[in-house]
Amino acid sequence: MAVTITPNSLTMTTQQAAEILGVTRPTLVKLLDEGRIPFAKPNSHRRVRLADVLEFKEQRKAEQHAAIAEMSDYVDVEEGREQALARMKKARKIVANRRRSA
Repeated sequence: MAVTITPNSLTMTTQQAAEILGVTRPTLVKLLDEGRIPFAKPNSHRRVRLADVLEFKEQRKAEQHAAIAEMSDYVDVEEGREQALARMKKARKIVANRRRSA
């Protein structure tokens, strides 16, 4: 297991930020243009701070967990809440694996 220590003020390219988030570069650019992640454009290229990317990643993770919890409120009475959450987490892992391999 390797450990990398980097300063939070580190700036990176859009490709590097996209890799950290597990999205394509065009998807990241869309997020930047929508204002969901702050960026700087000192010349013709966008630069993103590591701290901002990591903060967005945590926000997105919290939103996903909230959506899963909200979906569990609509679970069939016969299916237990824990079983439904386990089923949804499994589905989420499948989607994440598909996204990584694409």
